[in-house]
Amino acid sequence: MVDFIRLDPIRLVIATNKLAVQYDLQIIDQYVKKSDDINELQVEEPHLLQSKSYLKITGILYFPNRKSQERLNVSDVESALKHNHIFNDIKLASKPRVIKVSPKSDMSIV
Repeated sequence: MVDFIRLDPIRLVIATNKLAVQYDLQIIDQYVKKSDDINELQVEEPHLLQSKSYLKITGILYFPNRKSQERLNVSDVESALKHNHIFNDIKLASKPRVIKVSPKSDMSIV
């Protein structure tokens, strides 16, 4: 069910109370591009709204293996994010940074 449609000279905005999926976007794209009074070359691909958030992770050991001086690195963080279902649909906009809280601390901030 479509709740809201706004058409202006620049774009078409469709709001609905159901979660849209990629297949829905493909149907809209095909319909719009087949319309006779629209120049197909000027039509952008439909997309869902996206947001950017900042995530700060605290309380992680800077030296995860207490038996060695091997410190936590970016690949460890990226691997943990990939294997955690909470982050399935998350895309990193930049590489994570691992920072030691203080010179005397054994904790890190990502």
